[in-house]
This record gives sequence, structure tokens and C-alpha cells, in this order.
Amino acid sequence: MIAAVLFDFDGLLADSEPLSKAAWQRLAAGYDRVLGQDLIDRMFGLRLLESATLVQQELDLPLSIEQVMAGRDEEFLASLPGNLTAMPEAAATVLAMRKRGLRVGLATSGHARYIEIALHELGLTQAFDAIVTGDTVAHGKPAPDIFLRAAELLDVAPAACVVVEDAPHGIAAAKAAGMLAVAVPNELTQDLDFSAADMICSSLGEFRAWIEQQR
Repeated sequence: MIAAVLFDFDGLLADSEPLSKAAWQRLAAGYDRVLGQDLIDRMFGLRLLESATLVQQELDLPLSIEQVMAGRDEEFLASLPGNLTAMPEAAATVLAMRKRGLRVGLATSGHARYIEIALHELGLTQAFDAIVTGDTVAHGKPAPDIFLRAAELLDVAPAACVVVEDAPHGIAAAKAAGMLAVAVPNELTQDLDFSAADMICSSLGEFRAWIEQQR
């Protein structure tokens, strides 16, 4: 029986990926580099550390990994106030899970400072029973660490958790954790490979309707 729902954040609950993409592109442009869509596709679901490593190596930036991370964060975090919006049905879906008596967790590759700012912007600071950010685990997605830690904090067995994700890296992490993996692709990730998902929904509303049929 399903006891908990673990949500990803970027691209699923928050329409943050266009802002993140723009921040990365501005950083690259500052060093006369072009960040192509193929590289962006490989970054979906990764932590800032892995994304910065990938960008630094692929674009041969004359910066350390730490400098790449700091440069992207400066661009990205400054763009959030007044610009970050929720994905359609995000708040309603999270609230519906709570009303049904399910434990609700946020398991995101985003780091704690960003998530604090973003949840405040979206009015979701009290929406989750547990929050696990990418900077608090040893390994980011597609490793299962984030989801296993969330299940531990919720005191729910992994097999009783459903993970909702918008990126293949997240789906892989959910499966590695022994959890049911539901994909809700967005406009930026809809053409990626979600064949590993247990189910693919066209929207959070469709996922919510499915959950309501399970209990």
C-alpha cells in the first residue's frame, strides 16, 4: 500500500528550469562559450556539483568547479524573486496528498539555500513532512540516496513510496531505491527517455487522479 509520495522540485513543482537554463547560458556566454541543448538535456535532474563539473569539462571553462558553481548560483538565485512560478496543479497536488493522509516528501537535487528561497517564493514552506536537498547526501541522482533519505525521515519503507519525477535521472534514482517511479515530463523533458518509469502521466492532475484510485 502506498504510504508516502516523494516529489522532485525543479520542472515538476517549480517552473525553474527556464531560469536555470538562462543562468547557465549567461555564465557560458561570459566566457564566449555556447551552452547547447544537448548539454542541457544531460543536466536535468543533476545536482549543481555534477552540472558544474559537466559544464566545466564540456565547455573547457577557465574556472574551477567551485567557481562555476558560484557563478551559476549568482546568476540563478538573483533571478528567482518575482520570476519563479509554480508548475500547473503543483500546490493542489501536494495538498491533495496530505488530505488523503499520505506522508509527503520533497527530494530534490537543488541545494538547501535555493530550496529555502524557492519554497518561500511559491508559498510552500510548510507543505512537506520531510525535505531532502542534494547537498545533504553523498551521491546525487541517479543514485538513490536522496529518496532513501526521504523515506527514512518519513519513517516509511521504500517499497511503500511513490516518486514523482520530471527527469530520467530521477526515475533511475527512484528505481534504484526500490520505489514506484512515476514520470510527469514537462515541455523541456518530454522528448527524453522515460522507458524506465513505472507510469507516465501527462500532468500532475492525472497523477492525482491515479492516486485517488489507489486508496
